[in-house]
Amino acid sequence: MDGWITCFVRGIFCNLMVCLGVIGNMTARTVAGRVAMMWFPIFIFFALVFEHTVVNMFLFPLGMILGADFGVMTWLNFNLIPTILGNIVGGLIMTCIPLYLTHAKTAPSISAETEEQVQAEPALSAK
Repeated sequence: MDGWITCFVRGIFCNLMVCLGVIGNMTARTVAGRVAMMWFPIFIFFALVFEHTVVNMFLFPLGMILGADFGVMTWLNFNLIPTILGNIVGGLIMTCIPLYLTHAKTAPSISAETEEQVQAEPALSAK
């Protein structure tokens, strides 16, 4: 269970870094800022050996092809499944949902008949 929890937590932190890179790239105004905000979180994710599902889907089968001493079921049970769940928690629950709740604008759709603009307000606004 120790290894399962470790992979799960590493998956959470990995997708936090990946999403931070994506959001930083979207919010930066200059090319240098975009490159820095995209690469630094990804560099941190690799340097701290966090677990990313897509990377593991390449590296573990490559290790098996090259003769690593583990099987497919061991890889699925002790790495891929906890990493997938950790990536989902880190990306969706800890990044996307808070970002949506703090920055999403809620407004009814523009009517095709009247074509009038509707003033939108944030989903969570301090009143």
